[in-house]
Amino acid sequence: MSSNDWFMLVIKMRLEFVLLLVLAALSIAYAGVCDRAPDVDGCSVPGNLPYPYKNTFRPDCNKHDICYSCGNHYGIRRSTCDIRFYRNIKSTCNTSPKVSNRNVCKVAAADYYSKVLRFGWIFFVKKSPSWCSQAYVKRCIR
Repeated sequence: MSSNDWFMLVIKMRLEFVLLLVLAALSIAYAGVCDRAPDVDGCSVPGNLPYPYKNTFRPDCNKHDICYSCGNHYGIRRSTCDIRFYRNIKSTCNTSPKVSNRNVCKVAAADYYSKVLRFGWIFFVKKSPSWCSQAYVKRCIR
């Protein structure tokens, strides 16, 4: 490998590293915006009782809350919100450093999903609030 090839490889690696840092920062920024949106309350458990992975799944629950509030504004059905929620919490189980036992987390994710399927219809908003038109909302309901 010539010195010119070596130099280009180092530059490429540095650019890829910077790009990864930027993407990670954007991801954190978007998640934070979703957590501060109106009408989000994390993972709702009756009586505010403790429940496994409640804090770990909180960003995913908040995105689900936004989807329930703003789904009609974007033509998204409740079932789509629920499927995205399940995909997000399973992804959290697979990737979060907070999760020590991935299989137990996935069982909890399936339980959260089953509860959303059974009781979520109560909370799906038919008329979306005005804040749903804000630009960040689309990123939160993916």
